[in-house]
Amino acid sequence: MKKSFITKLTVIALTFVLSMSAAQADDFIITTGSQGGGYERLGHMFMAQIKQQKVDLDLEVVNSNGSVENIECINTGECQAAIVQLDALNINPPKGMFKTKYAHTEKVLWLYNKGLGFSDLSDIEGKKDVFIVIVDGSGAQVTLNSFVQEDAGYKVNADSAIYADDFYEAVSIVADGRSGSKKVAGTLYVGASIPAEIANDFKDKVLVGEATDSDFNDAEDINGEPLYTNCEIEKQVLRGMNTSTWSNPSTVCVKAAIVYKADYDKKTMKALNKAATKATRGLQ
Repeated sequence: MKKSFITKLTVIALTFVLSMSAAQADDFIITTGSQGGGYERLGHMFMAQIKQQKVDLDLEVVNSNGSVENIECINTGECQAAIVQLDALNINPPKGMFKTKYAHTEKVLWLYNKGLGFSDLSDIEGKKDVFIVIVDGSGAQVTLNSFVQEDAGYKVNADSAIYADDFYEAVSIVADGRSGSKKVAGTLYVGASIPAEIANDFKDKVLVGEATDSDFNDAEDINGEPLYTNCEIEKQVLRGMNTSTWSNPSTVCVKAAIVYKADYDKKTMKALNKAATKATRGLQ
């Protein structure tokens, strides 16, 4: 009986020690993008690689509207890592020490109302009688503000933008061509491809156009490298949507990156750096 009692005490003590150890693990939240999108996939890849390093972190991946919201999340301490566009780091870099690991390249996509016919983003530059829809907190909001820095003519468009809660709502407004009394030309989306649901529901009223303003080519990232590069929108990016051109539409591309806090101990930072490298291998 005495031996059994001691055994029970040992089990209780071990359970207490293990629970205390779990409670002391630091939260490490990775904020990404919309559900089913490329940012979410990369976030889960990063988390999986961190787990393999066996560091004492309580890991979680959460969705968001995109880069603006993600950087705000890091700054408030609600998350410790995020997937963001590189132009977001120009507009509003995270506070404190952080590390950046380049990942994949994304297209800046101009989706416009078929009936109104503003097929190139430059067609609405400086216009006060037509409007652009932007998802609040998204990467497209970042990119539009970055475009303003390179070409002040877009300030009118950024200042008068109509804000949507998500990309589906934004494209729905574009398909209608109006928001109240306002004439809506189109919306910006930054991503690896158009979500399949968007293509299926709106391809009859919304087309994919171009973003060919040469002023965008002057922008530089935080390392002094070209922020945007000229690129084409390939068929697989469109997911069945029609375009304004017979050939692949022209636009600009921007890199996405994993950004994470760099104020951990040496062992943890080594693990995070290794995980980020492995998660982005083959994407750059």
